Amino acid sequence: MNTTQKLAVGFGIASGALLTALLMSGRRGSKAKSYLVRGARTLRNRVRGEVTRASVVDEPEVHYI
Repeated sequence: MNTTQKLAVGFGIASGALLTALLMSGRRGSKAKSYLVRGARTLRNRVRGEVTRASVVDEPEVHYI
């Protein structure tokens, strides 16, 4: 990576950290935290739902030999 790319990545990480600090502080903090928790819970339920659906086999789909 050349210097320009390193600077761009550094600025991207720094701006992300600054945005996170802004969202997690003050009045917006509770709203941002609840949004993130809700998203994580939804993702977790989707992953668990897909795992349980994949492991369960319906009777019409089973082919006996």
